[in-house]
Amino acid sequence: MIEEYYHVQPVWKFALLCVLTFGIYEIYWFYQNWNFIKEFEEREEIMPFWRSIFIVFFGQHLFSRVLVRAQEQGYQESYSSGGLLFAFFILTLLSRLPDPLWLISLFSFLPLIPVLNARNYFFRKACPTGTESTTFTGGEVACVVLGTIFFGLVVIGLAMGDQPY
Repeated sequence: MIEEYYHVQPVWKFALLCVLTFGIYEIYWFYQNWNFIKEFEEREEIMPFWRSIFIVFFGQHLFSRVLVRAQEQGYQESYSSGGLLFAFFILTLLSRLPDPLWLISLFSFLPLIPVLNARNYFFRKACPTGTESTTFTGGEVACVVLGTIFFGLVVIGLAMGDQPY
């Protein structure tokens, strides 16, 4: 199998990366999942980059594929792929709200947690010798550091309001 993909990602790590990158990590996460499905199902016609960018059109299929794969391994849970995609899309659109209400959009990762749980279940069952990615890679460390700095600047900017500098 494709060993490079077989790692379980803790929910806390996923949430942290999603929040500190202001949702950009979610696009990368979609890409990684599409890439896995492309290789696992040996479907060359799948273009992970474009499916990740246009997730609003392809998300329901991705969520369904992850659930089917997990259920093949004995996963008992279920979710509505369309409902999760709709919730994700609405939370993402909330980024257009005025200050500070747009911060609600930082929780756009919440509808993805059931998909992450199904994905993690699949990886645990399909490759019991796989690893849990509790440590951060170099790129993830960079995202956390830069995201924390940027997040701090956003909080300061929100606290200052419309005051002149």
